[in-house]
Amino acid sequence: MFGPIASPLRRNFVLGIAILVATVVAIAVPKLVVADDGTSQPWTTPFTIVFGVIAALAVLLDRMADAYDKRDADRLFRSSESTAEASVSELNSMLLEAIEATFTDRTARATSIEGLRRNLVRFAANSIGPGSRATYYTLLSGVPGNRILGDAKHATTVGRQDTPERPWVERNNPEHAMWRLLDVPDQHQIAHSRPEDVGDTDWDDVAYDTFLTIPVKAHGIVFGVLSVNNASAGAIGDAQRAVIISMARTMALTLAFDAGASNMKDRDDSGDLSHVEVRLFDNEGTDADHD
Repeated sequence: MFGPIASPLRRNFVLGIAILVATVVAIAVPKLVVADDGTSQPWTTPFTIVFGVIAALAVLLDRMADAYDKRDADRLFRSSESTAEASVSELNSMLLEAIEATFTDRTARATSIEGLRRNLVRFAANSIGPGSRATYYTLLSGVPGNRILGDAKHATTVGRQDTPERPWVERNNPEHAMWRLLDVPDQHQIAHSRPEDVGDTDWDDVAYDTFLTIPVKAHGIVFGVLSVNNASAGAIGDAQRAVIISMARTMALTLAFDAGASNMKDRDDSGDLSHVEVRLFDNEGTDADHD
């Protein structure tokens, strides 16, 4: 009952100052205020008692605050452990789905990978928790200056239902940070939270208070973008960030496997880092659908 009151008082040094001042006053006043014959003034006795009680109460509140903070820290630690465990569990589910996709034959793999995209956003949203939304955008056009991210796949958790369908078109907003993101390694991306100044993001116009966007790429070849957000600021911690990056890499690995080593190497050698126009199952002479 008193912990929530005592804890901020302790944190702001109110209790420490109260203990110091009350103790000094209780001890010093009887010694400093004396009669002509050297005896203490009568009124200093209740004065000493009052400040002695204040010091004792401050010490008691300080102990309460200490116990409350320790219990709160333990609760937070257990919650963090539980959140991290849930995130890793979703990552393991994603890995299992990716493994299954790579074991399908050429006629079924396109369907499996399409399902993997849907599962990716579901696993990513669940790894963050309630109030989350995840979206995967496929790179539909990789021509510099005319890149398009579309065919959006969305998933939401409890507390969210918003699913914007807009594609990202570079020629409409070439200065947006999204296009710079495609050109940098995935590990460079960090989670941003309100009220941080993030390019042209207007926090009042969006339904979330924190977000993380990761390019889905293999050896520099871009397949798409995975973006996750949450309604609470700071909801995406380091553990969740690591899990989201791993999910994006798992998706990239699956798509790279689908494209085939020769196609991926040709794109890498030529400097064409877009996955667009890659022929799947080229070694079998069969054209497959493009992302």
